[in-house]
Amino acid sequence: MIVWGGRFFNILNSSGGIYSLTSSLTLSPTTQPFTANGGSGSINVTAPGSCSWMVSSNANWLTITSATSGSGNGTVSYTVAANSTGSARTGALIIGPQTFTVTQSADNPAPTLASLSPNGIAAGSAAFTLTVTGTNFINASVVRWNGSDRATTFVSNTQLTAAIPATDIAAAGAASVTVFNPAPGGGASNAMSFTVNAALANVSAASFLGAELAPESIIAAFGVGLATRTEAAVGLPLPTAIAGTTVEVKDSAGTTRSAPLFFVSATQVNYLMPPMTAPGLAMVTIRSGDGKVSMGTAQVASVAPGLFTANASGQGVAAGVALRVRGSEQTFEPIAQFDAAQNRFIPRPIDLGPEGDQVFLILYGGGFRFRSALSAVSVKIGGADMEAPYAADAPGYVGLDQSNVRLSRSLIGRGEVDVVLTVDGKAANTVRIAIK
Repeated sequence: MIVWGGRFFNILNSSGGIYSLTSSLTLSPTTQPFTANGGSGSINVTAPGSCSWMVSSNANWLTITSATSGSGNGTVSYTVAANSTGSARTGALIIGPQTFTVTQSADNPAPTLASLSPNGIAAGSAAFTLTVTGTNFINASVVRWNGSDRATTFVSNTQLTAAIPATDIAAAGAASVTVFNPAPGGGASNAMSFTVNAALANVSAASFLGAELAPESIIAAFGVGLATRTEAAVGLPLPTAIAGTTVEVKDSAGTTRSAPLFFVSATQVNYLMPPMTAPGLAMVTIRSGDGKVSMGTAQVASVAPGLFTANASGQGVAAGVALRVRGSEQTFEPIAQFDAAQNRFIPRPIDLGPEGDQVFLILYGGGFRFRSALSAVSVKIGGADMEAPYAADAPGYVGLDQSNVRLSRSLIGRGEVDVVLTVDGKAANTVRIAIK
């Protein structure tokens, strides 16, 4: 008899009688139990060399990984998928006339944790999705945050995601993350620490606004414990560490760059948004010399105009000078002065002089050197349009931009007026000057 796909064929022996191979094919072992984890195994087939046989599986979770046919002696290899059904199950491999039985329990495995993504976030951030990787995850696995269950989605037996609400990350500290598999079996995984870092606010050092920040502009970051002492850069090129404090910017493309530093203190760090930072949401991380970590986000855009002011608040009198051109002579004049009686900066009136004088207002700011075109720059002073023949980086300065504005004689006698700079449709903070 030849065994083929479970059917039996007799052959004649040399004397003309019937010769059977049916009882000659044997399996070792004939059954194998598995836990809910699943696994792999092999079966030894013993048969005469003239006996051909085939293998088939009656369960989709029981997979043949070797050849599905053979003759004579051989080995059949197979795998058993993890059982996440919650019920015990039985399957079989049919090898010729024989049946190999696989039983699998419903006991849930004990999970293990390998990594968290992200593994840290800034305090006060919005709700987010935590990705957990490890082993032995099942449909019923639950991610726990400091021992409390969080809404969990099963991705695979090596990955879960969990919804972490904003209330979990409202304050700086550390959270313990585990995964729990319910009974039967199951249990809790090893714990991994998730860091909720001190909050960090990033704004333009010019305008003190932070809706958008531009590459190669000066940024002011505010927080607590940002540096162990107050210190400023003393020359160029700017350092990437001062008093042990460093700043890293991870952009929307996933690239992390060290930021050049201007100044550090316990509550404020001024840094240059690194060149080539991609537009989109960036993560800013400041590490103090004592190891404290602060994190915050920044929405990066190619253009985010801001203007410096005399009092360094982003409000009030513009930081800049007036340039007077009289014939071949050029002179610079201040546009702000400190009033001790009022204890504040006030505008110093700009005298437009006699006919023939050309007077330019030079404004200092940041975030507009990458304008699309000079024609995309507009300046209104006292509501009137002014010509802006220059708007780009300030020569010789790191991170500083400037705009030169030709002052129209129609402004004579206007007194204090607002200055509004708009670049690529985005308005900078409004500043003030005075015209005599």
